[in-house]
Amino acid sequence: MPFKTEPEFKAVGDEYEDAASFGPRFSRLFLAVLLGFLALMILGSWSLTHQISYDPQPASARLAVFQKIQHLQVVPLDVEIVLRQNAAERWILGDGFRQPEKDGVWISALRSSINFSVDSGTRSPRSLALTLFPLLGPTRPSRTLTISSDGSTVTKTISTLDVVTIPLNGEIKQTINISCDSVDSPLSLRVGPDNRVVCAKLISIVVKST
Repeated sequence: MPFKTEPEFKAVGDEYEDAASFGPRFSRLFLAVLLGFLALMILGSWSLTHQISYDPQPASARLAVFQKIQHLQVVPLDVEIVLRQNAAERWILGDGFRQPEKDGVWISALRSSINFSVDSGTRSPRSLALTLFPLLGPTRPSRTLTISSDGSTVTKTISTLDVVTIPLNGEIKQTINISCDSVDSPLSLRVGPDNRVVCAKLISIVVKST
C-alpha cells in the first residue's frame, strides 16, 4: 500500500492558511485599538482645554451687591408696610415665603424669617406688629404661630385676620423668626384646588418706635 501524505499535507496547509490569515487580522485589531486609544487621548485633551471655568466676582462687586440688598432692607418707623407684589420692602423677606401677591405674602414653611434695619437716629425700634391671615378649613379652625426676636418670643393662636406684636431690643438691625404649627394646602383642607402648602398670609408689618 502506498504511503499517503495527503491528509498530513492538508493539515499543514490548513495551519499555514490560519497562520497566514492571522497576521492581517492581528494588524487590523491592533490598528483599531490604536485608533481608539488616540481618539480617547484627543477627547481628553479637548475636555481639559475646553472645560467650562467660573470666574468668581471680585470682592468689590460682591460687597456692592451686599450693600445694595442691605439698603433695600431699610424700613421706616411707625409706617404700615404692605408686603405686596413688587413692593420695595419685599427684600426683607427671608426663607420660608412664597412670592408676594397683591395683598400680602404666604408663609410656606414651618420656619420663616424677616430681616430688616431702620435708619439710625433719635428713635429706635421697640416693637413689631405683624398682620396675619391664617389658612383655615373644617379640620383646621385655627393656627398657632410663634414669633421670635432677639430676646423675646410671643406665641399666639389665630382664627381670623389678626395682629401679633412682639417687643424689639432697640437695635438698628433686626431678625424676626416665625414658626408655624403646620403647613397645609387648600386642597388638603378642602377649601380650594391649590395643592401648595402654606400656613398664613403676612399682610403687613409696622416697626414701632413706642
